[in-house]
Amino acid sequence: MALTPKQEKFVDCVISGMTYSEAYRAAYNCARMKPETINNKAYGLMQV
Repeated sequence: MALTPKQEKFVDCVISGMTYSEAYRAAYNCARMKPETINNKAYGLMQV
């Protein structure tokens, strides 16, 4: 399965030592998301 550019950035950020939530914020536009939503989406992305 090929990763999208945003997914690749997320993975790179996690590898560099960021938490899942921090990496999700770095890779995706989260301006209107609640912290709980970011946490859930970041966790879900790691489950794929």
